[in-house]
Amino acid sequence: MKSSELISIIMPVQDTEQYLPQCLDSMIAQTEAHWELIAVNDHSKDGSCNVLAAYAIKDPRITVLNSTGHNIIAALQTGYAASKGVFICRMDSDDIMHPRKLELLRSKLESAQPKTVAAGNVRYFTDNGAIGDGYARYAKWLNTIAKNGLYWSELYKECVLPSCCWMMRRNEFEEVGGFDSISYPEDYDFCFRLYQSGYRVDG
Repeated sequence: MKSSELISIIMPVQDTEQYLPQCLDSMIAQTEAHWELIAVNDHSKDGSCNVLAAYAIKDPRITVLNSTGHNIIAALQTGYAASKGVFICRMDSDDIMHPRKLELLRSKLESAQPKTVAAGNVRYFTDNGAIGDGYARYAKWLNTIAKNGLYWSELYKECVLPSCCWMMRRNEFEEVGGFDSISYPEDYDFCFRLYQSGYRVDG
């Protein structure tokens, strides 16, 4: 694969005005530069649209759309339909990317066998620096899973692959059904479809 192949980041946005600048700045600061962001406004009532519009003017890699439906799945599907990348990943609009996230996940996929999802670690944070015990334990559990490759053995306990930490090849993403959740929360449903389709996770 060529390193110039485009990465599409799909990000639904709903009332996250206060977090969006940091989120978008973390994308712009990526060491991997060949990406597009499809940000989909999901009927926000705050100033999220204004923030997105201002960043789209500054950086042509950012495209802003309005969702054609009324839930996160509709927003994700709207964004995906407009995307062009060979690689697909997710972002939540109140999250921050590690500076090398796109570079490292792409590198994993370029050297991986077919039917592989590239994944990374997570770290939860708040405005005041303190997080609840539940989030701390969940982050520790997720990162232990990634370190030891326990994704599918732990699948029935909780979602093992949060939306903010994976990347896939586009053709394989479509083979497992893409953003088409019908029975579970969208990230958990996605994990079950990967498992049922025989995918491995490179964390």
